[in-house]
Amino acid sequence: MFKVVANFLLIPVLVSFQALGNSTIHRCSVDNLNPEQARGRNRYVNACSPQTIVAAAQLFRRNTFAGTQADAWRVVSEVLEKDGGIMPKPRPHHFTPIIEGAPEAPVTWAAPTVGPSEVQFADAAFIADFCARSENAIPAGNVFNASYRCMSSCFAPEVRVFFKEGYVAIKDAVDANVIRQVVVLDKGSTISSPKYVLAGITNWVKSIRSEKQDYLTFRTEDGGNLKVTPNHPMIDGEGMLKEASKLKLGDSLVRANGQRIHITEIEPSKEFGKVYNLQTENKTAKGNIIVAEGFLTGSAYLQDSGSVYLDQQILRAELPDSILAR
Repeated sequence: MFKVVANFLLIPVLVSFQALGNSTIHRCSVDNLNPEQARGRNRYVNACSPQTIVAAAQLFRRNTFAGTQADAWRVVSEVLEKDGGIMPKPRPHHFTPIIEGAPEAPVTWAAPTVGPSEVQFADAAFIADFCARSENAIPAGNVFNASYRCMSSCFAPEVRVFFKEGYVAIKDAVDANVIRQVVVLDKGSTISSPKYVLAGITNWVKSIRSEKQDYLTFRTEDGGNLKVTPNHPMIDGEGMLKEASKLKLGDSLVRANGQRIHITEIEPSKEFGKVYNLQTENKTAKGNIIVAEGFLTGSAYLQDSGSVYLDQQILRAELPDSILAR
């Protein structure tokens, strides 16, 4: 049994999944690309920084990769751009430039977002000419690093998330990198009857560098307070998964016990710093609903690969989950 401190709720944990090792991937506030640009950026890196692609393949295959550049590209594109290596991700991850030796330093170079097609990539002369063009040359000091690829949606650093160990501020959890499991909704949950399990954390997410961050702070009629980025996925009182920016005064958030609580204030702000989140081992909508400051909200997966669930009803009122499973 785990105690949700903010509401003095007891959450039964039904199943404990084997914890996975955590890595850290990054959120890019300035270098935030649409899907077409993201795929173009990755093709550009494949052409003009091939060593990055090989390093990424090694990273993704836990140092067991041994193949050609073409093999490395298949591995990388499947991880960053495709779900299960088949269908394109709605929001693919992409490489972003950093300063060698100082990844948090501001980057002034706008890396290309258009890269060669597969046919063009097969032509070595074309690639050599493409990468030698002034607009495509990588400035001295700028590099791409396999560990720095872009995610979306995050919490303010002080927001407390409910882990196996209890509530921990998300910044502290990410920086420590020792927590291995987070409490998530069980697949049989409804709004009236939420149930919880433990899920392994596969990745921590944090900003590459400190920047001006846009926030929305939600205050509720019971004194609750939650600060997130505008595109953060939230569960509203109807059980819908919505971006935070789409919620309005009078709407409700959902407490960990299923109680619907009205929003009384939404305060926009800009603050300098970093933002944080996590990814779980699950690939379902409910398996990525976590508890933050006592409210049901989403992991980073639901703003990236799992963004197909946005604007869908994730939690029903009383209908059996066997009929409405997702």
